[in-house]
Amino acid sequence: MRQSLELLRLPPIPSEVASVLRQFQILASDRTPQQCYPLSAQEDLPTCGSESDRRLIAIEADATCNGLVAFDNDFAGLRRSFHGFHNVLRSLVVLEPTPENSQEEREHMTEKVAKTDKQWQSELTPEQYEIARRKGTEPAFTGQYNANKRSGAYRCVCCGQELFDSKDKFDSGSGWPSFTAAAVPEHIATQTDGSHGMNRTEVLCSRCDAHLGHLFDDGPRPTGLRYCINSASLDFKERE
Repeated sequence: MRQSLELLRLPPIPSEVASVLRQFQILASDRTPQQCYPLSAQEDLPTCGSESDRRLIAIEADATCNGLVAFDNDFAGLRRSFHGFHNVLRSLVVLEPTPENSQEEREHMTEKVAKTDKQWQSELTPEQYEIARRKGTEPAFTGQYNANKRSGAYRCVCCGQELFDSKDKFDSGSGWPSFTAAAVPEHIATQTDGSHGMNRTEVLCSRCDAHLGHLFDDGPRPTGLRYCINSASLDFKERE
């Protein structure tokens, strides 16, 4: 298999694909030792293993997509959200186990929450409503969870869906709670935000579309991500 790879004239892996792949621990095809290749950020190729290994990982990822992701020139869909790409690569991704919820809780948390603007106003404080429902931003270093170091889960203040875990929280110095990863990737949605003359990635609750904050690629390893989140959009539940 590796010899046949040398006969292929493969184009360079686009930087957008490399950027997405580096977020995960991808298994190479020779999985007998179950060795994971930690992918690091590069403009052209991930820098782990031999060149044939890296190209093999890209080939496997492309095959796993099985036509569900269109690799066009600008990768507009992937830039809007790498979570869809994560779903089709699930068979190649090494994920940490998360606590199991009951069947009733799982069914409840998968239901989409839709309420009128008036209902949200009646259920949330003015600050929560302004930030979570109207895409506002709390002043830096003022949020109640910015310096919170307790162990527990951060849930959506609007619908209660679990979003982040304290084990992934770190001090970014930005003045807002920062996380390197989502507790459950499927609970987070992203979309392009072009407001204020900037091109950013907005982070939302996938269940109720609450505005949470923004996602940046300047976080610590291993993910390289920084979820910059408003405290007002979160509800913290301390772990017993």
